Amino acid sequence: MRCPTLCVTRPRACSTSTTLLTAGGVEAAAAVCPPPTMTHATSPGTNRPSTTFLSPSFAVIITFARDFDPVGTTEIGMLAKLKDEFEARDVKVVAIGVDSKSNHRKWIEEIQELQDCEVYFPIIADQNAEISRVFGLVKPQMVNAKKNLRPATLTMVLDVDKRIRMMTQYPSSTGRNFYETVRAVDTMQLHLYHQVVCPANWANGEEVFVNPTLGSGAAAAMFPKGFNEMKSWYRPTVQPDAE
Repeated sequence: MRCPTLCVTRPRACSTSTTLLTAGGVEAAAAVCPPPTMTHATSPGTNRPSTTFLSPSFAVIITFARDFDPVGTTEIGMLAKLKDEFEARDVKVVAIGVDSKSNHRKWIEEIQELQDCEVYFPIIADQNAEISRVFGLVKPQMVNAKKNLRPATLTMVLDVDKRIRMMTQYPSSTGRNFYETVRAVDTMQLHLYHQVVCPANWANGEEVFVNPTLGSGAAAAMFPKGFNEMKSWYRPTVQPDAE
């Protein structure tokens, strides 16, 4: 399968590298410039380059089946309103929509009017649904991808190495819960930076578990506040980065 290029414009000379976004054996090659550049509409009447995509940080990528959709409008609005939460976690947000750049620009204007927000992140124009096909959002064996989209949307969380750590699929009739996306990012960052895992329904500030792969000696060194070793693999502890 020929993978789509996510770098829309290249305003200056650069060497091309390839980053793989991998989930369940599906690989989408993204040809990027360091830093990558895409042209996108970020506010009414503007069209400027962004260098945030695939930067060395966590990223949230969301897909949309169509512009001018009431559910998608509320989702873009909520993501915009969560700007401070994502920036506090150094998370870049990128949307992918199966429509033209001009339609994206008009939709952004109407989203900002209806949702009382400022859309600060790029919406990539996947006009031929090539990216959507790679992520399984096109019905199999169909030549015209755009006319054969599944009625579904994806939310993906990528780590600093641009590996997909979480992928959720919703029916397009159901709005996504981006508070859960923020919570999931918190758990992934805690695991990456502090070697803990988080229990069911965990909320920020609550107890976590010492990574069960850590031996007793390493765990004792990494957790000076201690932990409760109820089993060798079941060791509750306070959240490491909690104040």
